[in-house]
Amino acid sequence: MSYKILVTYDTGNEIYAEYNVQGLLEFSWETLEKVKENLKRIHEHYKYYCEKTDSFSRYSKRSKQDQKDWEQKKSKEKWFFPNHVFSMNLLMESGEELPYSNFWCGFFESLTSAEIIETIEEDPKHNDWKIVIKKNAK
Repeated sequence: MSYKILVTYDTGNEIYAEYNVQGLLEFSWETLEKVKENLKRIHEHYKYYCEKTDSFSRYSKRSKQDQKDWEQKKSKEKWFFPNHVFSMNLLMESGEELPYSNFWCGFFESLTSAEIIETIEEDPKHNDWKIVIKKNAK
């Protein structure tokens, strides 16, 4: 058994909107602690992303020096990926930090939720996966 992260987000364009679109991160983790860490990173990065990109946020009202200080503080976070507000570092099963471009961050996208799911291999000969959503992974 392994774990994945299921992300629910809203998207669209100038003409229409799609709500509750779901996407799986293409990685899996064997260790629940590591996938929980990544869920925390997604949450923290999304708060950063919203603050940085919202023209009405406190960030945009800060002085240039305050913005620089805030960025420097955030750059010490494990999830932080420099010079790209749409990306973050994920913790891989191996312990490696891997940059990841978040599909739920964009002009028309907004994150609704992210949750841990358990995966069970259905047919090892064909590498097909059956995804079983468990709301309370332990």
